This record gives sequence, structure tokens and C-alpha cells, in this order.
Amino acid sequence: MQAKIYGKGSPVIVLHEWLGDHRNWEPMLEFCNSKGFEFHCLDLPGYGNSGPHSPEPSAAAIAEEILKYAYSRDLAAFSLVVHSMSGLIGHQLGVTSPERLKNLIFFCPVPPGGFQASAADQEKMQGVSNDRSAIRQAILARGGHLESDEWLDRKEEIAWTASSPETKRAYLKMFLAPLSMPPQKTALEKAYIFCGEADLPFYRKPSLEPKFAPYYANLEIVSLENCGHYPMLQKPKNVAAALLKCLS
Repeated sequence: MQAKIYGKGSPVIVLHEWLGDHRNWEPMLEFCNSKGFEFHCLDLPGYGNSGPHSPEPSAAAIAEEILKYAYSRDLAAFSLVVHSMSGLIGHQLGVTSPERLKNLIFFCPVPPGGFQASAADQEKMQGVSNDRSAIRQAILARGGHLESDEWLDRKEEIAWTASSPETKRAYLKMFLAPLSMPPQKTALEKAYIFCGEADLPFYRKPSLEPKFAPYYANLEIVSLENCGHYPMLQKPKNVAAALLKCLS
């Protein structure tokens, strides 16, 4: 797995969503420079600058790859920031390797039970994998309607070029399904969830709270105004401030 590294200081591993790569985080990280943190923005296998993915990527396998990356960088412990699809990976590490995590911070996460979609919605999502116009519609439906055409063009370009249609389909299968692990509480003292008020209802606080609360002894959920599914791109300065507060 390859990473873009920003800043110097306490390590933070950052993971991206289905329709993105490390570029999703770049606008926000401009406001995190010289704040005492070193952000490792990883591209998941098959995305961005990383090598090919396995035929059937899983949260458990990718979690192991992240621990290998941390070991290679001599990161005994690190904060973990995850977005949407990579929420499954964050939860996996929160359960299996809590001693490695200083903080666990979710943005608009897919919960441990997977993204619960009807057969019709799953078919639409399959279409997103290889249809650029469908990608744009998906972004609009997830709060992109709040933004300018220029913003939409940029996000669409990231989504289209971050991975191949084959990679998108492989990861879609992963996050439509629940984690392949027995339900159990994490040993983490606290976790954070940020969600966008203009996101799909599935990703809003009333939906996410009951899906995550059973696993975390202390869970703080914050709804972000004027944001959809992409807060780090929509309100980068505000989100940077909120993230730095959690990390500190």
C-alpha cells in the first residue's frame, strides 16, 4: 500500500472511501500543516498509487495490510481516520487491534453490518462502477447538490480516476456485506463519528448511532452542517479544526 505523507509529528493513518483515494483529503490537510501530526494518507489496494487488489478484498485482509504498513514505518501506535467504506476497516482494527489505536475517527462510515441496500439500489451502485454520469448522480445524491459545478467536476474526476471499474465492483461487494467477525465490543476508550446533515439518510446520526453504539463504550457523534458525504472536500477548514480537536 502506498501513502502520501503530510506534516511531521504524531502519526495518523487516513483511509478513503469507495469513490476516492488520497486526493479526497488534500484540501483539508492544507489546514493541518504544522499542527504536530504526520498524516499517512493510504491508497487501498487497487486505488491511486497502490498496487492491485486481491480478487475479493476484505476488511480483515486490508486491516492486516495496514498493520504491516505501520510496522514498516515503525509506528507502534497511531490514530486512525476512516471514511465511508473504510469504516468497516476501522471497526475491524478497533475490535482486533485496539492497543495500536490512539484514536479512531469515522467520517460518514459504513457500519459493521455493511451498507444495507435494496436489490434495485445495489444494481444502481453496480452501474456507478463503470458509468461516469452515474458517478456524478451518486455524488449529487450524497450532498453534492450543495456545491458548485466546478466542485462537482473535481470530485467526479477523483471518483472516476481513483480506481478501475473492476476494482470498484470488487470493493462494492465487500461493503455491501457485514463484517465476517462475531459482534463484540471494542476495548477503545472512545470513538468519534462525523456525519453530514445532507448525506443519504443511511449515513446520518439517527441511522448510524444504533448501528455503532453497541460496540463502543464512549461514542461521540457530530452532525456537520452544510455537508453531505464528503465533509473533508465540502468544508475542509471546518473539518480540519474538528479533526485536530479529536486528535489532540
